[in-house]
Amino acid sequence: MNRGIEPEENAAPIRAARLRTTVQVIGFAVGLALLGWCIQTALRPENIEQWKRLREASAWQVAQLLGLALATLLVNGETFRCAIDPVKRLRGSDLQAINATASLLAYLPFKLSLLYRVVIHSRRDGLALLSIGAWFGSIAVVLAATLLPPLGASVLCGRAGTLWWALSLGGVLIATAVVLAGSRLLRDGRGWAWFERLWRGARLPEGPLPRVHEGLRMLSDGRAVVSGVLFRIVDMAIHTARFTVAAGILGFELPMDKAVIAGCSYFMIGTAAPSGSLGLREALTGGLLGRLLQGIDPNQFMVAVLLVTLAELIVLIPAAVVGAVWTRPWNLRAARGGA
Repeated sequence: MNRGIEPEENAAPIRAARLRTTVQVIGFAVGLALLGWCIQTALRPENIEQWKRLREASAWQVAQLLGLALATLLVNGETFRCAIDPVKRLRGSDLQAINATASLLAYLPFKLSLLYRVVIHSRRDGLALLSIGAWFGSIAVVLAATLLPPLGASVLCGRAGTLWWALSLGGVLIATAVVLAGSRLLRDGRGWAWFERLWRGARLPEGPLPRVHEGLRMLSDGRAVVSGVLFRIVDMAIHTARFTVAAGILGFELPMDKAVIAGCSYFMIGTAAPSGSLGLREALTGGLLGRLLQGIDPNQFMVAVLLVTLAELIVLIPAAVVGAVWTRPWNLRAARGGA
């Protein structure tokens, strides 16, 4: 009887996997189509003057745009290092190399960027899969605590005035304090005992509990969390500067509050895109956001978004190659004895 049921039981995961693959392929195709639409929009006759300005850009302006793309890559690599530091010390150079290659893979579907990080860190660094999940989860919490307050302030205020600064910085401080206090409360003693009872009461599997505890250790470490928040603030400033510089090269002014919204949206869409960031990030940032930002020419803004992506790719491709050569993922199986 069991043998008759097994094929049906095994068929469900197979169908789910095929559905996910189909969705990823369709999503990537849609992303490529959207990228084509973005390029077609940017090449309209009314944008020819901007492309002329791009050819006339000074070496200093080009260096600024490329330097900012490199800076955000390095800052993100350091964000991963400081998050894992409370539970395991990993070399910063290794994390930068892994982050460079994974950042380029983020353009592609099937969550290759995430899979690459998981495989490398599990085989190269000996991290358990659930530990990696706790690590990435702590990074996501710090990211939300840092980016959501400025975005909320931008929606409420509409411009970067005194109130915007107060809401943004105050919101980040409050969110950081809540993360630290909540994690420390749940990490030990009665707090952890209460969390364990809640977990078991929900009939969740007990296997992940030690890794959840590991995540709480990361989020309760003041140095790690504050460093992560500061790195995210620096990264947000870099993304803002990227759009400001791109607009300057193309000959139009992008106010700081609009540049903040553009930079944060560009980053968050790229991070959350389920089928790869290529195309979807440019379409939503340039096509949709460009029409929502008051006082900004959508066509000009679209060209700026594509210019930011182009500069990023110019930096990412060689960095990803160097990162792969440094990490040598093709030797990991042999190095781990075929594990």
